[in-house]
Amino acid sequence: MKYILKFSKHDRTAYISHLDLQRLFIRILRMVGARPTYSNGFNPHPRLSFALPLPLGFESDGEYLEFEVDEHLDTVVVLDRINTRLPHGMRALVLREKSEAYSKPLASYIYSSEYSILAPAWANVAADVDEFAKRDSIIIEKTSRKTGKTREINIAEMMISMDVIFAYNSQMLLHLRVRTQNNDSINPNAVMSKFYQEFGHTWNPISAHIIRKQIFIEDGTNVDEI
Repeated sequence: MKYILKFSKHDRTAYISHLDLQRLFIRILRMVGARPTYSNGFNPHPRLSFALPLPLGFESDGEYLEFEVDEHLDTVVVLDRINTRLPHGMRALVLREKSEAYSKPLASYIYSSEYSILAPAWANVAADVDEFAKRDSIIIEKTSRKTGKTREINIAEMMISMDVIFAYNSQMLLHLRVRTQNNDSINPNAVMSKFYQEFGHTWNPISAHIIRKQIFIEDGTNVDEI
């Protein structure tokens, strides 16, 4: 049986790497009686995966872990047990069976994600964001982690929306929604770096607070609803 666990990741847990997070959940699931099944073959591995890996240093209000077990789980009991073992800053929010209508891995349905970004601002920043978001072409260079090759991409095609919620006292809160398919994605830091550069400023990720708020599939449905 396949299950989906929604969890939040804040404070210092934002710096737990993807691989360490995977190891953490494998260990915790075993401890709470929800041991994942293993794949077949010469190198079996737990049937466990994340919908969309979170960049290191980002916080999140809702991440999704998909895993498979042999037996039916009491989701209420297991959810409570998971929370007693998670590190401070992380909380398991919902545990549910995966809908049979979505037979492929959860990651294959992901289309976009929305981020809340608290960052340094300047006078007229709202107007600058509006002008930037309306551009048809915003070119940056992106280097492939696998091949090391660099290519030019138009991030305007990957930006769905970019809006200033408020700007006050040299700070702004911005909502950014971008395409985040595994083979066609853009990191919010790349968008913000280009935005700052275009308006004569330097982007420093350390001075910003970035939280992933929601993840969506292609029709705009929140992952919570599938």
